[in-house]
Amino acid sequence: MRNKDIVLNIPIYHLCNQNCIFCSEWDKSDHKYLKWNEDKYIYKLIKDWIKDSKSLIFTTWEPTLNKNLHLYIKFAKDLWYERIWLVTNWSLMNNDEIRNNILNSGLTQIIFSIHWSNSIIHDYNTQIKWSFNKAFLGLMMTLKEWKNIDIYVSFVLNKTNLNDLYVYIKKFYLLWVKKILINTIRPEWYWQDNYLKYGFHYDKFIEYIKKLTKQQLELVNNLVKLDILNIMDIPVCIIKQSWLDISSYGTIELRKTFDNWKQLIIDNTVKNEIDLENGKTYVNKCFKCKYNYYCEWFYVDYINNFSKDE
Repeated sequence: MRNKDIVLNIPIYHLCNQNCIFCSEWDKSDHKYLKWNEDKYIYKLIKDWIKDSKSLIFTTWEPTLNKNLHLYIKFAKDLWYERIWLVTNWSLMNNDEIRNNILNSGLTQIIFSIHWSNSIIHDYNTQIKWSFNKAFLGLMMTLKEWKNIDIYVSFVLNKTNLNDLYVYIKKFYLLWVKKILINTIRPEWYWQDNYLKYGFHYDKFIEYIKKLTKQQLELVNNLVKLDILNIMDIPVCIIKQSWLDISSYGTIELRKTFDNWKQLIIDNTVKNEIDLENGKTYVNKCFKCKYNYYCEWFYVDYINNFSKDE
């Protein structure tokens, strides 16, 4: 999708130093995908994309394992990309050389993957001991040393950490991160057992939010209105039932259409291309819902496994 508001995702490594229970990636170690880890393809992608967009993001699996990451970032910066993102578990950032090379290269945003507000469940989610301590230390060092980089945190909501959601939101809000991104575990055919084990019925999400105190709910909704908190993957109707505000609902791309959703009715293929690729679908109630055309819908596997009666 070539659009000035769309961010190019550049996968630059095929391995990870964690083994997250919700991982949506597949084993790329013997896949043709490996050619995309080669310098010539990465540089070509960066060079070619500048004609169509001013934003790119380095991701998949753990991009900091690629020793040339800082060179790719600098190359993008020299081409005058306006936004250069990195998604990382930041576990290597206790290495001064790696950290300084990456942070000095021209990044504008970093998304830290941190999946609980302390080490107990976070380390269970990553399956790596001390991974929370490393990520949190890296986050704190970056917040302190690099004021020119926008810092986001990303939380993958699943059965193990659902009841920690408010504590997580408040903890990282008080640290003055730029944004808090809430995703849900994604169903993927190669991790189907994990989705069934760690996924949850949306009723559980609604129940949890409704148990928040008035003051807690007010804080969460204020963060949504200020576009500090973004909740993704969960359909709008579920968000509404939970009493959460929807003024900055969904992904960055879909939120740009929030005030102009009728355009998606006129050009419905845009929405179809976005969501069919992600394995999402309507349910019967969606056709009567006024939020249908900017909602992210339901995952097909969610309907099949958790809520066949939606």
